[in-house]
Amino acid sequence: MTKNLPPRSVTFRRTMNDAREAIAKDLFAADRVLEMASRAAAAGENFIVISPPRPIDLHGTDAAQSLTTILEREGFTTSWDSHEHPTNVALPPYFDLLIRWDTEKGPQK
Repeated sequence: MTKNLPPRSVTFRRTMNDAREAIAKDLFAADRVLEMASRAAAAGENFIVISPPRPIDLHGTDAAQSLTTILEREGFTTSWDSHEHPTNVALPPYFDLLIRWDTEKGPQK
């Protein structure tokens, strides 16, 4: 009866990837991030850090890639700061997104 179904691990990986994309879509929404940067700049800051809500890797998501493309086109500098997973188990790292505007880079075309 279940011969045509993929193994549960395959289903779980698909579910995980879908969930990560949904989290990233909200976290890396360009309007939201630019508003955060605007507030930080108005407070005298020269950077913001966008962190995932828990230690999961979102830096390879479509939303993350789209945001970094938009930001770099607008002259911001972006980089990903890697963190080891806090469980003391050999798990993949997770990443914070550092966004800076204190360089003289200028908008990219």
